[in-house]
Amino acid sequence: MNISYGQPLERAWQRMKTALFQPFRLSKWFVVGFAAWLAHLADGGAGGGPGNIRGSWGRKDFDASELGELPGRIWEWLMANPLWTALIVTGILVVIAIILFLLWLSSRGRFVFLENVVRDEAQISDPWRRHRRIGNSLFGWRAGFAVISLFFVLILAVLIFSTVLNMLQADNDKAQYILFLILEGAIFLLVVLVIAFISFYLKNFVVPIMYRYECGAMEGWRRFLQHFRAHFGHFVLYALFIFVLGLAVGLCVVLAGLLTCCIGLLLLAIPYIGTVILLPISYTYRAFSVEFLAQFDADLDLFAGAETAV
Repeated sequence: MNISYGQPLERAWQRMKTALFQPFRLSKWFVVGFAAWLAHLADGGAGGGPGNIRGSWGRKDFDASELGELPGRIWEWLMANPLWTALIVTGILVVIAIILFLLWLSSRGRFVFLENVVRDEAQISDPWRRHRRIGNSLFGWRAGFAVISLFFVLILAVLIFSTVLNMLQADNDKAQYILFLILEGAIFLLVVLVIAFISFYLKNFVVPIMYRYECGAMEGWRRFLQHFRAHFGHFVLYALFIFVLGLAVGLCVVLAGLLTCCIGLLLLAIPYIGTVILLPISYTYRAFSVEFLAQFDADLDLFAGAETAV
């Protein structure tokens, strides 16, 4: 099987030009841009109060070993300030609720944006309703994955903190702690890398498979992993290709923004408006992953299916 990277990208680029520039309709840009904005919503402190949590941390003779007392001091402060504790807990719950809401919007929005790209349309409400079931399935999977990922990251963070604490308290022979830190740091980076790859493949390939078969997230992963195991190297190279391409595109965007005396960069920082401005890029990326996936299974050629349906 001859797997190409340049040809799917070229076809995706041509689809983007046809959809967004032939002809150019600003209303279409704003509608499809809104779908892209929804799809990428989830991709990206407590102040001081009464009480005294400083202890001896401000002293000039601060002992680094006192770092181990920090969790206890924080707990004592929370118990001594119930009002602030309640406010902090409430704030955390509100933040979690907002994150989950954005994750839900993003999960539903990914299918809205995908359908607009596949069918060369500009619709929101119709695909939002029709893909409710698989959108909610994607949300449930992403929420569960986020909890599991956070658990492992926190466990590793605690281990690294403990190792640093023990190293600071040790009088001599700190070499073993340095080795532990290197090992734990390597494992931490590996876990972060695995999380990033899983999220990447979910967005690029599992979502189109779910869309094609109207199946849940677990079934989408099962179907994708069949291709992934058979063509492991190609999918890894695709991720590296996207990484390098992203660096080049990001550099071009920054240079273009600087050429406008940073006005362009300010516009890109505005939610939704920035997404509309960069719509050709996100549109091409979305079409590229579909074109690339179609090389492994003709049944996954969503563009051919959309043309047949029309």
